[in-house]
Amino acid sequence: MQETFLRAWRASDRYDPQLGSLRTWLFTIARNVMVDLARARTARLESGGAREEEGARAEGEEPS
Repeated sequence: MQETFLRAWRASDRYDPQLGSLRTWLFTIARNVMVDLARARTARLESGGAREEEGARAEGEEPS
């Protein structure tokens, strides 16, 4: 929630009440925050998994 309000504060000049309500605008920001977090988590898991496979190969084990 904190990240949502921080992004809203930083982008407050881009809010246009004629395009939609404040509530809709905040929900959109919150959705974008969640998408960004999910992508970051996926990227960390993929890079972590690649490191584990490299470690297993270096030790002569078959990657799972």
